[in-house]
Amino acid sequence: MPRTLGQRLRRFRRKKGLSQRALGALLGLKHPQQGIWDWESNRSRIPIAMVPLLVETLGLASTDEFLGYKAPPPAASPMPIQTSQ
Repeated sequence: MPRTLGQRLRRFRRKKGLSQRALGALLGLKHPQQGIWDWESNRSRIPIAMVPLLVETLGLASTDEFLGYKAPPPAASPMPIQTSQ
């Protein structure tokens, strides 16, 4: 799994089959290719307000997936209490 947010962005963008220019245009960036390149190379930070739009545009299941958070394992079901009757 990529370590930086820029690396994750690049991986998800490529998986979706988008060029840097195409993704930037979909996001409405003034300089589409340069903006995405800056983010992917970690030269500038992705604005927090842009994260939900990136998640939607890239077809991801959640913001957590984009940010690289792993879901905690499901909690174990407690053993049922048996009472004698």
